[in-house]
Amino acid sequence: MKCLIYCSKDSSRWLKKFFPDIHPLILNILNKPLLEYFIDFCVLQNIKDIRVIKNDPNNLLEDYFKDGTQWGVNISYSLAKENDEPKKLIQKNASFCKNNDIILFYGFFFLKYEKGKVPKLDISRFQNMMINAGNNSINIIADVKDVFAIDFSRQNIVEYHEISIAKLESIEDYWNINMDILKNSAEDYYLPGYNNQKDEYLGKNIVFNPHTVEFQKPLMIGDNVQIKDNCQIGECSIIGNNVIIDSASQIEKSIIYEQSYIGSDLEIKNKIVYRDFLIDPISGSMMQIVDEYFVAGIEKNILKSSLQKLRHRLVALLLLVFGVLPFFIGSCIQIFSNIKWEKKKFFISPKLQVHSLPTFLISGSNFSSRFFIRFMLDKYPLLFAVLSGKLFLIGNQLLPKNNLNAKLIPKMKSYQPALFSYSEMLLTNFDDPEFLMHEMYYSHNKNFSFQFAIFFKTLINRFFNAENYLQKFLNNKSMEK
Repeated sequence: MKCLIYCSKDSSRWLKKFFPDIHPLILNILNKPLLEYFIDFCVLQNIKDIRVIKNDPNNLLEDYFKDGTQWGVNISYSLAKENDEPKKLIQKNASFCKNNDIILFYGFFFLKYEKGKVPKLDISRFQNMMINAGNNSINIIADVKDVFAIDFSRQNIVEYHEISIAKLESIEDYWNINMDILKNSAEDYYLPGYNNQKDEYLGKNIVFNPHTVEFQKPLMIGDNVQIKDNCQIGECSIIGNNVIIDSASQIEKSIIYEQSYIGSDLEIKNKIVYRDFLIDPISGSMMQIVDEYFVAGIEKNILKSSLQKLRHRLVALLLLVFGVLPFFIGSCIQIFSNIKWEKKKFFISPKLQVHSLPTFLISGSNFSSRFFIRFMLDKYPLLFAVLSGKLFLIGNQLLPKNNLNAKLIPKMKSYQPALFSYSEMLLTNFDDPEFLMHEMYYSHNKNFSFQFAIFFKTLINRFFNAENYLQKFLNNKSMEK
């Protein structure tokens, strides 16, 4: 038996309002992409060949699921028109279907089954069977000889208790499915998690203080999650990968999508958080979670920003004075090394304003490159941009001009490009999943003491761990190309 999977744009059109940049088949159900539940079912049925049919030519699915080796199956991909019906899909994939039994998942829905009880499909018993729910269907066609002779009008619509369809026609359906599975049927599926306790699914690298953070089951927490002091994670909380929940916040019966930041002293119940949007799944209303920096008065913002830049300029002036001798030595070393300077374009404002700034080029790790990193000589010419007010001394990671960063900056709360950043202190690269999370965390928590800590920790770390910073520098340069 082989499997075809098709999700039309029409059946998932509502999704774009709430998750505009997520493919329907990559939508997470309990921190696991929807398509993976179909793959799990195929594995249980010993189906090795799966074809995913797409409406558009982008490679989102291929990049995520690749060829299926991870699950021990073969995944291939093809294209179809938005209004193609089941018969047309099989005809367009004739070479894949011919002389095989076929199961076709058609539409946008969640496949309900119990991993320990679902029997192997008996084709002789379920020949030309259809499980139907509205515009969604599961079609089983036995021994496809002539793809043009298949008559879907003669299929038997049956109920099959071991397999059923849960509709995904609204944001409320999505929330209900997540809550229902976590509370009532989590053991029926292979869910991500690394502990064996009932009703508790925990990922890797979860950072919290067990003396101040309270948990209530059932719950699911993904990988690389930071939960600050005095938080309460209530029942039916689903927290995705790469999330920060700031101090004294409460989460209950809610879904926190991956790469989200939850500010301090917030109460989130019966909600969905996607990036910087708070979604009410019952009413379908959305509210943008706005940084305090933006909701403050305009005059206060101007004064605050001006005072901050004044402080940064004074420190930059001191660094310029004390850095003259190391920079002179570095310039002498540069003559006999592979270090070269050039100007590159960087985004220097939230409005994507671009400016050319000096940056140095190196081809590898050696004494001279480590010397430049250890004494921050790569940053020395940029101090003049701080003095002129183009850059902050401490703020967000300075991002080079490219299409990826042009899409990334609007997701950051208040982009203040700077020489020193929280992401750099943590050695986070541009393409790391944690990068946006760290930038959002900084935007919500920027104050004098936090910036002071970033500045001095970066100085110390660069001096004693120059090799690690150099490797980050080289990785970022390769991503800029």
